[in-house]
Amino acid sequence: MLGMFNYQKSSSSVVNSTLYALRTSPKGRELLGDEIYFAQKIPWIGGEMNQLHGRIDISFWVKGTKGKAKMRFRSIRNGRNGYFRTENWTLTLEDGTVVQLLDATQGDPFQTVMPGDASTDLKTSI
Repeated sequence: MLGMFNYQKSSSSVVNSTLYALRTSPKGRELLGDEIYFAQKIPWIGGEMNQLHGRIDISFWVKGTKGKAKMRFRSIRNGRNGYFRTENWTLTLEDGTVVQLLDATQGDPFQTVMPGDASTDLKTSI
């Protein structure tokens, strides 16, 4: 039964988005190399993924051509209609070194405004 729930986590849009962001992250590629993916054939996604209540705090092992690490991603949403805000996005290398992937100067890579979003589309339809 646990395996079924973990499969849902491993195939979720949250996990796919964090993997994509890691693959396109210069620091992630520097540390892990190319071909970044789950470290195991059947990955274990640890932590909580509760998008309905605005809480995501997950971790899982990833690997690339240069090495492997445990990726942690934590994001929260304040209020029902708010946006998720990334609080933590790190890689813990095999030697225990923790590397921060979230760059304050670059902004949150997981927060993009979609075309037609109320915050960007100020046209009215009267």
